Amino acid sequence: MMRGGLNRGASANSFDGISTRAFPRKVADRLVAPVDPNIVEIKPDGTVYLPEIMYRRILNSAFGPGGWALMPRGPATHGDKFLTREWALFCHGRFVAQASGESEMLTSFTGPATALEGVKSQALVRCCKDLGVASELWDMAYVTDWKNKYAVAVWCENQKTGQKKTLYRRLDRPPFPYPWKESQLTTSTAASSPSSSSSSSPAPKTSTSAATSSSSATSAGAAKAAYSTAAEPFDMEALLPRELKKFAGKRWSEVVSTDEGQKYLDYIANNFEGAARGLAQRALDSHHASRK
Repeated sequence: MMRGGLNRGASANSFDGISTRAFPRKVADRLVAPVDPNIVEIKPDGTVYLPEIMYRRILNSAFGPGGWALMPRGPATHGDKFLTREWALFCHGRFVAQASGESEMLTSFTGPATALEGVKSQALVRCCKDLGVASELWDMAYVTDWKNKYAVAVWCENQKTGQKKTLYRRLDRPPFPYPWKESQLTTSTAASSPSSSSSSSPAPKTSTSAATSSSSATSAGAAKAAYSTAAEPFDMEALLPRELKKFAGKRWSEVVSTDEGQKYLDYIANNFEGAARGLAQRALDSHHASRK
């Protein structure tokens, strides 16, 4: 029997406390709480994920620091490129889950200690799936919706090699650094896929052409507003076009009335091209003018 923690055999083959009872409601509510979309990240290949440190923070919040631990289930093994190790997650002295982690051994940049830490973190993420932590990230409907609202797919060219491919980033992130050069924004991150990133693939359509050619009411209104003369007043009660995904469907007056909305529009005005850029700038100008 365990008293106040894990027994000596826990790191090797213990399954103490497995499935004996549910965790208290307060703990469970913290574990399965909806993930905050603002802490979700996206990799250049389009993979949506939650950083490993966020899983640790959620476990600390639910069980308290020291109330959970990852225990190795054997030695690390490695081949020519990959390092792997199996880990078990214990919470309040009870076995919860077990999973393997792996890390690519990039000897020029990654030492053994760093690779082992990556292995441990990946195993932790996999173990947390059994506790329901950030389960939305394995739900394709959620992932698609998140990409449409918070991410953008960008057609990029490598300035060193000439390779062209679609890369993904959050809307509030700056353009990709050298050697990548952004040229076009795709109309939808959900419609794009990592498999379309071959250098021989045709460049995706831009958000500018989408705004001017779409038959939807919002896109038609966006095109009209974007290409209207500066002398015409900007319609702050019009709806944002779907290209501005985070606030699409909301009125310009609603968006500029909040700090978050103003920061978003400022980012669009400084980083996007075409209609979206013009709309964002005119909305900001109109808002500032009305406050003078």
